[in-house]
Amino acid sequence: MWDGPIESMIEANLWVRTSDRIKLVVGEFDAFTFDELFEKTKALPWEDFIPVYGEFPVDGRSVKSTLFSISDCQRIVKKAVVERLKETYNQEWFKEDGPKFQLEVALLKDKATLTIDTSGEGFISVAIVDYTTVLH
Repeated sequence: MWDGPIESMIEANLWVRTSDRIKLVVGEFDAFTFDELFEKTKALPWEDFIPVYGEFPVDGRSVKSTLFSISDCQRIVKKAVVERLKETYNQEWFKEDGPKFQLEVALLKDKATLTIDTSGEGFISVAIVDYTTVLH
């Protein structure tokens, strides 16, 4: 999990050889019900990471949690992110035909951790454009 500025994460993705993936934690919270999972996921600033054209599939895992149905958790997180992006981008439908931003919902003892894989094509391609724009 990454703890630092976005710029150094981009550099880490380009140069670090000791890890396979670098994940950005978007949020962590207790989730005992599907409603809690939905509302707390929707409250996170997804628009800061996923552009309007981005594809954002959701992986999931659950260990010793009340919410043990991984497929249900994945669907709820996906729906919450879509609802958040609908409000932000003022759109009803997302083609998801751009770069892929792999999301993950990981539940461990009723604590949800939501991450974006920054090593994926989507995050890096968008971040590098933003990063080089900032540099010049």
